[in-house]
Amino acid sequence: MDTTDPDIVFDTQGVCNHCHRYDAMARQRLIPEGERRTALDALVANVKQSGRGKPYDCVIGVSGGVDSTYVAWLVKDLGLRPLAVHLDNGWNSELAVANIEKTLKTLSIDLYTHVIDWEEFRDLQVSFLKASTPDGEIPTDHAIFALLYAQAARLGLRHVFTGVNVASEGVLPKKWGYGYFDWRYITDVHRRFDHVLDILVLLESSALTVRQQRTAIGWRHRVHDLHRSVCADRLTESRKSDRVIRGASLKHAGEANHHSQSHRYHGRTNPDGLAVP
Repeated sequence: MDTTDPDIVFDTQGVCNHCHRYDAMARQRLIPEGERRTALDALVANVKQSGRGKPYDCVIGVSGGVDSTYVAWLVKDLGLRPLAVHLDNGWNSELAVANIEKTLKTLSIDLYTHVIDWEEFRDLQVSFLKASTPDGEIPTDHAIFALLYAQAARLGLRHVFTGVNVASEGVLPKKWGYGYFDWRYITDVHRRFDHVLDILVLLESSALTVRQQRTAIGWRHRVHDLHRSVCADRLTESRKSDRVIRGASLKHAGEANHHSQSHRYHGRTNPDGLAVP
């Protein structure tokens, strides 16, 4: 294992701590195969009961990818009445948009799309690039879940369904992708790196004095060391409480402002995998 994971250790059998953590996570999140049908039937009944008298009984996230496409197909196949929610962060591909339209059009699922303020979100993303954190998609993932929860709360719904793959993602080191639900971590990165000097440009400039070059190099070292220190602090805090910090990821998340729009689509793609939280 390389140095990108400073926390990895191996037991006497050669099994790493991440594998042991996955085993514990699987026992908690994955229902035994023989009990899955009964648990699913009970969940569906609960969703239908809690959604009576409302236009929808659950919220689902859609991105145009495989996991969320299967979620859309499955909830309709189970007889639920979902509202599909999509976050447009300015990076949508034409293929993803087409997949969403075809899927929801065929399944007759309503779609709510929230378009993020591009200038605001770009500033946040650039901060993460400057900070050199392992996962630059943390702002997007946080915004997605904030939007899903906000729409569920707005509609008085208790159930949100998303597509994830515990088997392939649950074994990854925490520090490679920590912070999805931690708004304090995200705001810390933005606060520290919103106006950080472009180190690479400075180092390539022949006009710099020796002292300025040393200062720039020092900044670069602090940039790469920040994520480790921040993660260590946040992981310590997270162990003290199971409460998830779900602050609004952007000032307009969950609001039906003039950037947001509601559509009705009908569509279908080939579904392939789901885990229900």
